[in-house]
Amino acid sequence: MSQVFFDQQLERDNRDMFIPFYTGKVIDILGEHYQPNSLMSAIFLMGLLSMGSSLSSGLRGGLFMCTLSRLNKRVRLMLFHALVKQEIGFFEDKKTGDLTSRLSTDTRLMSQSVAMNVNILLRSLIKSVGVLYLMVSLSWKLTLLTFIEAPLIAITQKIYNTHYEV
Repeated sequence: MSQVFFDQQLERDNRDMFIPFYTGKVIDILGEHYQPNSLMSAIFLMGLLSMGSSLSSGLRGGLFMCTLSRLNKRVRLMLFHALVKQEIGFFEDKKTGDLTSRLSTDTRLMSQSVAMNVNILLRSLIKSVGVLYLMVSLSWKLTLLTFIEAPLIAITQKIYNTHYEV
């Protein structure tokens, strides 16, 4: 369920970056001298980006599901091998239900947690690269100004937060 949410979120993030840009291009084309070729190319690029976003989202979701199942299997095998190598005294102290729970439930939860964090990292990285590309393609000077200004704002915000901390 959470995998579907993150796939939909990435697709929405990609559309949030590029589709408004090309929608603006379509509006600009319609507002100026109407040129059918320019309009069709902008609409084609919007459709291509939407289809590419959906395709990459599906591929990424399938890849994460395969990776999640392989990671879960590997962790269970490692835990099982570690349990088999224990001495007899270890099993006298531990309950069978606790060991079984660790082997089945905890490994699945740990694998899901790792996969979700990697998913978020990749989604953020892809979105950052996409936004950076779009910013540089629109205006490299404003992009440079943003990168100069952002650390100053972050430092100012940190100083303000520590000074007015309640």
